[in-house]
Amino acid sequence: LDLDEATGLLATRNTVKKTAADAIGLRSGCAGCIVAENTTVKAGASGFHVEGVGNTFQKNVAKKSQGFDLTDDTSAGDNVYVANSFSKIAP
Repeated sequence: LDLDEATGLLATRNTVKKTAADAIGLRSGCAGCIVAENTTVKAGASGFHVEGVGNTFQKNVAKKSQGFDLTDDTSAGDNVYVANSFSKIAP
C-alpha cells in the first residue's frame, strides 16, 4: 500500500503480508493522514515507511519485517504515534 500524494486520507484496517518492499508507505506528499488499525507481516523492507509530515498513526501492528517495522524519515515530532506495536524502529 503505497500512498504518494494525499491530504487528510483515512487508511484503516488493512492487512498487508509478504511484500517485496515496504508494506505501507506514506511518501513526502502525504500530510494530515490518519493511519489506524493496520497490520503488516513479513514486509520485504519496512512494515511502515513514513516520509510525509502531520500524520497520525494509531493502533497499527508490524511484525517480522526484513528491515524495520517502522522507518520515519521525518524529524522527531513531525508525526503522531499512539498505541502502535513496532518491535524494530529505525534510528
